Amino acid sequence: TQSPPPKGAKKSVGKPAEKAIPREPSAGLADEAEQLSILLNELTSSRMMKQYSIDPEKVVLVAKGFGSRVAMVPESGGTGAKVKASVLFAPTCTPENGFKKIYAPWVGTKIPRLLVVSRQDPTCDLSQIYEAAPDFGATLAL
Repeated sequence: TQSPPPKGAKKSVGKPAEKAIPREPSAGLADEAEQLSILLNELTSSRMMKQYSIDPEKVVLVAKGFGSRVAMVPESGGTGAKVKASVLFAPTCTPENGFKKIYAPWVGTKIPRLLVVSRQDPTCDLSQIYEAAPDFGATLAL
């Protein structure tokens, strides 16, 4: 059984307000892209790679949500030569900034790619992804 609410507590009526899901990245996108570039450069040339025998030919970029957008900024290196495969989870897009436009560098790359999306994903309409599908080629799994 539930205990009664404390005295003076307001009783909620109806459904709780839904949080608006942001669909555009922050104004700091360029800074975030620069940080990703630094990370990729450091990672692929670091002592850690040598110490743990990590093969720089096996660097896989995994990005989720807005991180996917950051990886698309050319200066980030997210679609550069150091990345040998990539995975995008729930990428973001809007009708104004569609999937095909934002993710063109990723769609056009020849490295193995995996795209993980949901039919109910509120951050990018699935129809936009299907619209871009003919350009994916054989190296993408959806």
